[in-house]
Amino acid sequence: MDSGGGLDRRTYWILASLYALHFGVLGIWIPYWPLYLAGLGLSLSDIGLLTSVSQGIKVLGPLIWGRLADRGERKRVFILSSLFTWITFCLYLAGSDFTFLLLVTLLYSISTPVSLIDTIAMDVVQKRGGQYGRIRLWGSISFILFAMALGPVTERWGLSTVLWSIALLLFLAVLLALFTPDEQTHRPHDATAPGWLKQKGVVWFMIGSFFMQFSHGAYYGFMSLHLEENGYSKTVIGLLWSLGVIAEVAVMHYAQHVLARYSLSRVLSFSIATAWLRWSLYALTIWQPLLLFGQTLHAFTFGAYHIAAMQRVHQTAPLHGRATAQALYGSLSFGLGGSLGLLASGSLYHAFGATAMFSLMALAAFLGWLASLRAGRVFDLGVGDANRD
Repeated sequence: MDSGGGLDRRTYWILASLYALHFGVLGIWIPYWPLYLAGLGLSLSDIGLLTSVSQGIKVLGPLIWGRLADRGERKRVFILSSLFTWITFCLYLAGSDFTFLLLVTLLYSISTPVSLIDTIAMDVVQKRGGQYGRIRLWGSISFILFAMALGPVTERWGLSTVLWSIALLLFLAVLLALFTPDEQTHRPHDATAPGWLKQKGVVWFMIGSFFMQFSHGAYYGFMSLHLEENGYSKTVIGLLWSLGVIAEVAVMHYAQHVLARYSLSRVLSFSIATAWLRWSLYALTIWQPLLLFGQTLHAFTFGAYHIAAMQRVHQTAPLHGRATAQALYGSLSFGLGGSLGLLASGSLYHAFGATAMFSLMALAAFLGWLASLRAGRVFDLGVGDANRD
């Protein structure tokens, strides 16, 4: 697949493969990790605690590694983070006691190299050419391929293959990290700008992103259960999820054309408005034609929004604080917003059902849209860009 610009093929495939490996891990972890824990005999409450700890610690983890990367050599920190991730995950092979699993989960989840990959990829694209979306889409493709492939594998060889498969992917990611391109410019240790998050435009952008990821809590946590309880087969549910990923990949491939025609502010606001529409539909109906339409909107609610958000962070963050800025974005949106969205969705779904749950998600998306409009006004006036290139 063409990088869409001046990026050489070797660099393109190194970055694309890094995304494929790390999101392949998520494609195994998200659907099969709870099943593995259940196979160990853990209770539902224990599984819930381990899952919430894994999600919650990601609010802190990226900030630690991002700050280290901005204060030192970014590539070296990325290699160290990748190695730490692989070693701590391999500890899962050493025991199955709940307390032991909890401690390992805390260690493993605190290291999340993806935000560093985003920083490196954005720097490379900016300086060498190419398109970020066409690199990042390999993560989405890998996610769905591994999610689909591990089902038959676990049925034939058992749930222990979950651990060995993830360990293998993380080991390959460590090896590939050694060849990661490095576009970091050396500078004094005090050159970072912690005031990035205090900029008015950035504040509104982050509020919008928080509500955007909060609003996805019901979809990622309970959409499959909701559909199954309403008579949809696992095959149809899988096809619906696949349709969403296909739409996401398609918009990532053509993202540069979209961003060349429309401003970042317009793409971000439109994407959140689309999420508002999507969750409203899911609150009102389970009619298959509308569900199919709603799944195609994943192209905007995740694909277009993610590409535009990455560019907004990269453009507004100070040159030597980009890893920290990417970490802050990931921690406050996917980490904090996603965690609280999952918690709120679970409470509402069990107490009042899917209509109330998706109605809250629609409200969150509406609040995010208002914040995004405000951010757009600030940035379009030219006072929200703090880039120091």
